[in-house]
Amino acid sequence: MKNSPLYYGVSVCDALIKKYSAEQLPPVGTFFYHQGVALSGMQHIYFLTKEKKYFNYMQL
Repeated sequence: MKNSPLYYGVSVCDALIKKYSAEQLPPVGTFFYHQGVALSGMQHIYFLTKEKKYFNYMQL
């Protein structure tokens, strides 16, 4: 699985979860395009892995 797109996607999602709560995605208090892209990517990772931590993170 290492060096696969899924591996990198999971790594990015895990780093995002570790660094920010969903409510604290920068910029705080406003919703911008890049936050939507990150959450959309996390949704795809959830669909592929079925790991609830990604689903739970997306629930704002």
